[in-house]
Parts: sequence; structure tokens; C-alpha cells
Amino acid sequence: MMVTILHRMEGAPAASPAGFPDVAAGSYCAAAVDWAAENGIVTGHDDGAFCPDLPLTRQQMAAILYRYISGKGYADGLETADLSPYTDADQVDAYAREAMAWAVGAGIILGTGADTLTPNGPSTRAQVAVILMRLDQWTDSRQPEEPAEEQPAQSGTSSGSGGSSSTGGTPSGGSDKTAEDYSITALTVSGTAVAATVCTAGDCTLVGKI
Repeated sequence: MMVTILHRMEGAPAASPAGFPDVAAGSYCAAAVDWAAENGIVTGHDDGAFCPDLPLTRQQMAAILYRYISGKGYADGLETADLSPYTDADQVDAYAREAMAWAVGAGIILGTGADTLTPNGPSTRAQVAVILMRLDQWTDSRQPEEPAEEQPAQSGTSSGSGGSSSTGGTPSGGSDKTAEDYSITALTVSGTAVAATVCTAGDCTLVGKI
């Protein structure tokens, strides 16, 4: 169930057959298992079987999620938890220890009690749903911020009469005048070019192609 959901979250990409003898081609989970195996998310059991009908333990779920996020580039700088305060931390197998430390540290998997993890306990459908929701929130929080949309520069031109220039729509001269200090007294349109006469305190400047 877990790999099937992750596979759908990724848009159900195709993959080469994984070759697990107990995953029949065309079964409901075959495409997901093939994809997960191809991406190193699942490896199967020591005997070469996948055992799709066995309950998924909590440490197996942590390992699958950890491999999944690692494959998506989230492995750097991961927050991890010290598992030693949990009385059953020694029951976490070596293959899942790093994954469980990440899952607990990230708040994706919580203990089954104040000081227990129950790593070999089965994952219920409700637990899987909650954990996947937390995973989605966690990955969203690690998405790079989109750069602020660049605002179009205000029109500015170079050289009108007298060698003056304009940047950002304000005639040059190093002043701190605001837009309210200026007025446009004339506009001339010729083809795609627009010229304006900008006046301030009686001093008028012709600005081209604004």
C-alpha cells in the first residue's frame, strides 16, 4: 500500500520489471513495486521475495520514506532525533536506524507511547494516512522559496535636450524629488516612439521614448 501511494504521488511513472517472484505482472501493486525497486526505495526480503501481503512494520515504513525523500534530493541537512530515550530503541534494526532517527526528528513518525517506538509493530491504514500527510507537509516546508517576481523597470531614458538623462522615470540631477514634483506638459507620438516634455518648477526637459 505504501509504495502504491508514493508511486501515485509521483504521477505513476513506468519502470522496468523488478522480478519479485511473488508480485504478479498486472497486479494492483506491480507497477508501483517495479518503480520503487528501480529507484532503490524497496529492496525486498533476503529470500528475494517482496511479500506484498505482509503487514508493513513501522521501521519498514520509516526506511521506505527515508529512501523516497533521499531520492528526491532532501537528504542533506536532515534533522534527526536521539532514539536512546525510547525504551525499545534497541529493537530498531540497523537498516532502519538512520531512517527512524530522521522520521522521529522530523515529526513524521511519533512514538506509540511516551517512551516507545514499537518499530516492529504493524502500520495501520490510519497511521499511514497521517504519516503521509506529515511527509507532504515536511517536503513542502523544504521546497526552495520561489524568487520574488521581478518588477518591470519604470521607463527611463537617456538624453533629452541639454544632455540631461532620466532613470526610472525621474529626470537626472541627483535630486530627491518625488513624482508629485513633476508634470508632463506635452506628449508626442510618432510610430512606436513617444516623447514627453517633463516640467518641474518651470524647468522643462524633453524626454524621448518613454
